Amino acid sequence: MTSTRPERHALVEVEHAVKEYPVGRGRTVHAVSDVSLTLAKGRTVGLVGESGCGKSTLGRLIVGLEGLTSGVVRFDGRGVGTGTRAQRKQARRHLQLMFQDPYASLDPRMKIGAIIGEPLVVQREGSHEQRRERVYQLLNEVGLPASAATRYPYEFSGGQRQRIGLARAIALNPQVIVADEPVSALDVSVRSQIINLMLDLQVAHQLTYLIISHDLTTLRYVADEVGVMYLGKLVEFGPSDVLFRETVHPYTRALIDTIPVPDPVRERAKEAPAMRGELPSAVEPPSGCRFRTRCPRAEKVCAEQEPPLRSFGQGHRAACHFPLRPAADENTVREEVIA
Repeated sequence: MTSTRPERHALVEVEHAVKEYPVGRGRTVHAVSDVSLTLAKGRTVGLVGESGCGKSTLGRLIVGLEGLTSGVVRFDGRGVGTGTRAQRKQARRHLQLMFQDPYASLDPRMKIGAIIGEPLVVQREGSHEQRRERVYQLLNEVGLPASAATRYPYEFSGGQRQRIGLARAIALNPQVIVADEPVSALDVSVRSQIINLMLDLQVAHQLTYLIISHDLTTLRYVADEVGVMYLGKLVEFGPSDVLFRETVHPYTRALIDTIPVPDPVRERAKEAPAMRGELPSAVEPPSGCRFRTRCPRAEKVCAEQEPPLRSFGQGHRAACHFPLRPAADENTVREEVIA
C-alpha cells in the first residue's frame, strides 16, 4: 500500500489510485499502482521520474481525462468523475491541464482568441462580448498583446505558445492546474520566464499546482513537496528541501546524482549514478520492490516483499527495505500524525 502524510485543507485527495490498460492476450500495462497523495490549497507538488513511470497518467487521472481502474480521486471532498453530468462538468472547470508540447496542444486552424475562449464557450460563461474581454484580460496576464487574439499559433514562438496554453488553462479561474512537463519543450533561455510566470499567477489566483517533470532542478526551485515515481509506484515523497537534503530512496539518489554541477572539476569527480540496467516493462513489473532489478542495495527480501511507505520524519516518506538513512522512530511518527 502506498500513502503519504495527509495535508491540512487538502484540495485534491488521491487514494489508492490504480490505472491499468489491457493490451491483448491477457496482458496488462500497470501504469499507476496504488498511489495516494494530497494537494493542499495554494501549494505546489512536483512529480518526478523517468519516462514511462506513470506520472503523466496520474496527472490525467486527477483532472478526470482518464478513468480509474480502482481507487478514488476527490476534489474538495467530492469524487472526480462521479455524480451527475452537471456536477462532473462543474468539477472539471476547477481542474485544468497544461500540456507539455506547445506546438501540438494548440489547434493550428483556430485563432488564438478562439483557443483561449473555448473553455468559456464550453462552460457557457458570459456573452460573446464578455468572453472577448476575458480573452484580452488573459492575454495581458500572460504578457501578450490583445492583437494576438486574431493570429494563429504558427505565428508564435514556443515560449509564447506556452503562455497561450497557460492563458487557456486559467480561463475558468480553476483552483488546480496539472502542468505536464510545462517547460521541457522550450529553450533553456525561455524556461525560467514561463516558470516565473506560473509562480506569479499562482500568487495572484491562489492556484494549486501539480507539476510533472523529469527535471529535478526545476522542481527543487518551484515545488513545496516532491514525489518520486518509479514504474507506477510512489517510492519517495516529502518537503522539497528535506527530500533533496536527506534523500532516502536509492532511486531518488540516482536521479539527484544526474543533476549537472556548475563546476567542471566537481562534475568530473562525481561518481556514476548507482543505477544499473534499463527500466523494466510495466506489463511485467518485478516482484516485491519494483526498483530491485536496478538497485545496488537489493537483497533477497526485496524480491519477496513490497516495501511499505515509511516515515522518515518531517513529512518525509519512502518505500525501501534498505534506505539510505534510518526511519523515524515511533514517537516522531506519532507526533506527525497528531500535528
